[in-house]
Amino acid sequence: MHRFIGKMREKLCIYHVVDEYTAYAGIDSITRDWLRQQEQIVARRADAVVVVTPALMESKSLYNERTYLIPNAVDFAAYANAQEAAPEDLAAMEKPVIGFTGLVSVRLDFSLIQDAAEARPGWSFVFVGAINDTECRDELQALERLKNVHFLGVKPIGLMPAYLQHFDVCTIPYAADDSAANASPLKLYEYSAVGRPIVTTNFAAARAFPGHLRRVTTAAEFVHACEEALSLEIGASELVENRSFAEQNTWDDRVDNIGDIMRKHIEQ
Repeated sequence: MHRFIGKMREKLCIYHVVDEYTAYAGIDSITRDWLRQQEQIVARRADAVVVVTPALMESKSLYNERTYLIPNAVDFAAYANAQEAAPEDLAAMEKPVIGFTGLVSVRLDFSLIQDAAEARPGWSFVFVGAINDTECRDELQALERLKNVHFLGVKPIGLMPAYLQHFDVCTIPYAADDSAANASPLKLYEYSAVGRPIVTTNFAAARAFPGHLRRVTTAAEFVHACEEALSLEIGASELVENRSFAEQNTWDDRVDNIGDIMRKHIEQ
């Protein structure tokens, strides 16, 4: 990675870190160590490093004092203004729909999901996104055997607001691990923008979230939190406040933030 720095007549090199890449599943220890070494070299040689979470700020700033925390954001207009019918595959689901969007992988707490789905067979647990079964093939197969768990696959980005708009509860059931500790899920911003209630497990970004969500650690708590969320009326104050939070955290704002960093270092 670092071999390209300074070879393209660039005026500035910014290393943008959106995850803890060394925590990804399916990487052997030798590759993990190599990746960690390569990243450290890139971070040290970059003119600036931009990270999306406090945990990444803490770890990456060890290699470059010019490290900046710029959280993720949302295309607010696309999500907040969605006025579409439910996609056909989602419309066929029994209500309520307990939904998740994003990569389905080992980072999810499959035990919690399975226990919750078995506890509420009348609920539809819906997952929209790609599937990576590395290190979690058996867990995924166990979920696939449940009639109320549905994996809808990858959808065009333009359709995502329509899916989220028709979830009754939006969820982020991450497992408690290094990946979750460093995550800044776009979903938190997207779920907020569509004004749907949010239930998550107890990972760092959820604890730091300035809006309203329900954090859980067990399947029983997850079910109870979803039941509370389902009781909310349209226009409930917490949903309105979450939309307001999303509106104040757009990609336009983030582009301006990063633009300021670029100008600062170019002018030095």
